[in-house]
Amino acid sequence: MKKKNKDKRLIKNKRVLSGKKSSRKKKYSLASFLTARSKAACGLTTRPRELVTNIDVADVDNELEVVEYVEEIYKFYRITENEYRVIDYMSLQQHINEKMRMILIDWLVEVHNKFELLPETLYLTIDLVDRYLSTKVVSRKELQ
Repeated sequence: MKKKNKDKRLIKNKRVLSGKKSSRKKKYSLASFLTARSKAACGLTTRPRELVTNIDVADVDNELEVVEYVEEIYKFYRITENEYRVIDYMSLQQHINEKMRMILIDWLVEVHNKFELLPETLYLTIDLVDRYLSTKVVSRKELQ
């Protein structure tokens, strides 16, 4: 019974507040929550802070979640994000284009879903692919 109440509380807390109510439940991805939270933490949003969904409210009592440091973590990520961004490497590539990269990433997502891996595994994989492509010229055959 406790789990059901906690789940309902999570769903209720994840809804973004708006002026009008809808009978249809809105679905939000984890990425959109994290992006909104990150922008709010860095002061990059025009929405008032109280309207940004607090996805950590259910974890306040869990010491392992370190909720009190979340704001600083997002600020750090936002600052360091630009320092380690991969350069625009497609102009360096002679044999492949954006569409080919897109097909590769789509395939990686399918593999990721098939093996039920953690999201971080997919993010790291894509980052490694982009970093490699930014340093080496790859032929079409190698990309496949």
